[in-house]
Amino acid sequence: MGRCTLYSDGNPRRIAWAIRTGTQTLTQWRNQAEMYHGIVSDMQARFMALHVGLFWGIGVFAIRNGDDVLIMVDGQTMLSYLETPGSSGDDFIDGRIHFVNMLAEQRGLGVTFQRTSHADNIASALL
Repeated sequence: MGRCTLYSDGNPRRIAWAIRTGTQTLTQWRNQAEMYHGIVSDMQARFMALHVGLFWGIGVFAIRNGDDVLIMVDGQTMLSYLETPGSSGDDFIDGRIHFVNMLAEQRGLGVTFQRTSHADNIASALL
């Protein structure tokens, strides 16, 4: 199938994501839902952005069943949590990782995680 790259970032006020396909870059951001606005940590918000970005990408067919998805993360801690589910000690983060893995399995996605710099995270500019 196809290949795409997913970038995401978040903070207690906003989440953002960007999906690069072979032909385009789609970007989106959302203000945090009222129940999370100003309450979640930066790390929790970043995992929320990843989860929502993946779900949104599937919904708009930027990410299709069977695609290879390179998920770019700009922190070693986040990368470690993704590579070792259940290791964060945070139920909120572990829940988002569970949903990312569930979506990947349900859609037959080939998911790979890779570290990038914050400066190269194109979703960060949307915050």
